[in-house]
Amino acid sequence: MVELAKKLRKQMLAIGVEGFWLEVFNRTIEVFRDHPPENRDTDPTSMLGFLDLLSDEAERMGDTSFLQSLASAQSDLAFQVDWAAADGTQGSLDYSDLLNRSVRFNASMRAGRAFLGEDDKAARAAFERALEISEQDVLKQVDALFELTKLLRNSPTERDFQQALACGEAAVALTKDLLRLGAIDPGKQSDVTLSTSNVYLDIVTLPGIDWPEGLNRGEALGEECLDFAASVGQRARACVNLSNWRRLRKRAAEGAELLIEAASLFEASGEKSHMGAALLMYARALWEDGNTPGAVAATKRAEHVFRALGEGNNVSAAELLREEILQVETK
Repeated sequence: MVELAKKLRKQMLAIGVEGFWLEVFNRTIEVFRDHPPENRDTDPTSMLGFLDLLSDEAERMGDTSFLQSLASAQSDLAFQVDWAAADGTQGSLDYSDLLNRSVRFNASMRAGRAFLGEDDKAARAAFERALEISEQDVLKQVDALFELTKLLRNSPTERDFQQALACGEAAVALTKDLLRLGAIDPGKQSDVTLSTSNVYLDIVTLPGIDWPEGLNRGEALGEECLDFAASVGQRARACVNLSNWRRLRKRAAEGAELLIEAASLFEASGEKSHMGAALLMYARALWEDGNTPGAVAATKRAEHVFRALGEGNNVSAAELLREEILQVETK
């Protein structure tokens, strides 16, 4: 029943009939309340399936507290399930262990995502637990390393650039092997190289840092990211990343070309706020290249985008940049 409900959920949400799905979901809960699946000899994974269904819904609704509890319950319950019985072979211990690890990995990853922003220390612990569980599954290792790279780069409390770099480079190495084998989509390689390149960017732009090797490696990853981009959004973000490296190399004109492409791509993907941000960066790149009229025009375009979105702070940022450009040019 749970698998049928999960398939129905996917189909109903895809065609936009959320109200009908919620009726089915509530009815499913009633059935499980009245007839809990307790016979693990005939259906040892039914409770795990039900928890997975609840987790999907909690994630969709943004109920992080409930999601955290469900993830913990899934992980704990996985240890209690007779996986050999679930497999139906009784003797397939390796496969039983694989099933056990898969459930615990998914639960740990989901817990990590639920904790992000609220308790980054707990999120880090969950992702590290997922990485440990995934030691026999390279695809899952990449997912865990990817999340750790982003967290260790962006978290105010858990930030650790060296650890982020280690995780990122490990993920890059694994995805290259997987890509050669045709085991992953190029878009995954683009995501992994982007996150790792961004860590290098953060490090080389720190005050007092002189690291030519890091500059070369970060830029090379940025170029790979653009080469492997498989979607409009991925290409836009890759263009922004690579523009930063070009500008660090004092090649502002190349950076500007990448940024105007990024702005167009963000517009095409409907990410208007990112489009405005790319236009502001484009204005700075043009200014660095000595094109003051173009830079001023770009700030006006960005301001127009932000006004349409009602983003007052960003409108002010566009105005301030324009004033800064004009003041410097009139001195």
